[in-house]
Amino acid sequence: MELLPFSYDIKHGPENENVVADTLSRTCGAAISSLEELKSIYNSLAHPGVQRFWHFVRSQNMLYSIDEVWRMTSECPTCAKIKLQFLNSSNYIHINSTAPFKRLSVDYNLPLPVSSSRCHCILTVVDECSRFLLAFPYRD
Repeated sequence: MELLPFSYDIKHGPENENVVADTLSRTCGAAISSLEELKSIYNSLAHPGVQRFWHFVRSQNMLYSIDEVWRMTSECPTCAKIKLQFLNSSNYIHINSTAPFKRLSVDYNLPLPVSSSRCHCILTVVDECSRFLLAFPYRD
């Protein structure tokens, strides 16, 4: 999208003639990083899972494939331990929502950074059928 306003022709040339790296290859080369760095980012984001982490990787234009993300998250010992607790819980009964606003999930998100409105927390209400979100700021 950034190059769209410019008029240019792309010509292929032999690799040995491209002695000085151009801007595009430098940018791509700098973006390539190891799987260890990917694991570090995943851990710093508090183990978000495959879908949310893949969304993060794409939003940051990281050069990882979905297979690399999936392999790395499936090998994470912390996620494997937590996933077993959720899958084997005999106390948990999931009730599907059959219509909008029949089943709501409510939670407080706090503490918030100090802002001009001085709100310290947000009450979130999510409709489980439509995933419609309501957020209400509160001072206390």
